[in-house]
Amino acid sequence: MHMEEYLELTLMTLNTLSEQAGKPINRSAYLASLMQASTQGYLFEYRNHQQLLGYFTVEHMQQQRWFIPILVVHPKHRTRKVFASLLAQFIQFIEAKQATTIVSHAFKSNTLYIKFHKRLGFKVIRENQIAFEFQLDITEAIKKTWCCFYSQGIHSHG
Repeated sequence: MHMEEYLELTLMTLNTLSEQAGKPINRSAYLASLMQASTQGYLFEYRNHQQLLGYFTVEHMQQQRWFIPILVVHPKHRTRKVFASLLAQFIQFIEAKQATTIVSHAFKSNTLYIKFHKRLGFKVIRENQIAFEFQLDITEAIKKTWCCFYSQGIHSHG
């Protein structure tokens, strides 16, 4: 697995937002994080004809609480098929790990990603000058909401 490919997609999608927020992407730390996620089986992706179009990683926090450090989808491929595939992998992971809580962060300038979080049922639990911290308590009602995403278009950040 070539981690540079993930880094390239991330830079294409999030570099400007990260720099505007005053938090430029640290390439070496980012690659180390990707390698660790991959080694642990916590890196999930979607490809079409070998091209990486989207991916996300998860980190275990405590008990059944998990963190999503990154979710990236190629700006030209934000389609229902890509999001449905990533969401299906996420749901399978949640079920397998019996996760009860998911935490994620979003820069305030990343309006598409914020809308995506809200559409999935995440709630803002903290914020600072540049970002929101989201939390989602996994319930059967939340899972049913997610199933609707398979029949509707999903639009999100990169």
